[in-house]
Amino acid sequence: VQFEKQTWQQRNYIRNAQGKILLTVPVKSSGGLSRIIREVEIDYSRNILKKHLKTINSSYCKSKNYNKIFPLLEGIYSKSYKLLIHLNIELIRLGMQQMSIEVPLLFSSQLNGDERFKGYSEAKETRTGFKKSS
Repeated sequence: VQFEKQTWQQRNYIRNAQGKILLTVPVKSSGGLSRIIREVEIDYSRNILKKHLKTINSSYCKSKNYNKIFPLLEGIYSKSYKLLIHLNIELIRLGMQQMSIEVPLLFSSQLNGDERFKGYSEAKETRTGFKKSS
């Protein structure tokens, strides 16, 4: 799948008492605009992921399941994933686990050649809440 900067692939919203907060995982710009998502590297030079944890902590520390979920997020955020896809997969798996969703994760590279999924990997989500970058 083609990587699209400033989309859900590297951004997500959380909510707090003041409204929506956008969390963005910074990525290295090497490779230009024609990168596929499995090649995109996280840029750790700005220490943004620690800021994410502080923001999540301050936004949800009084929430019902905070003591259960936050340590799991800390575990994920404490790892130094080289690629954005690996961080995203771990966060998706955590969400699936917490919501008892038991379906296999499929990657577009696994769908190639399978007629049942023809065109699936090219499909675009049109309601992400993010504007497509130029």
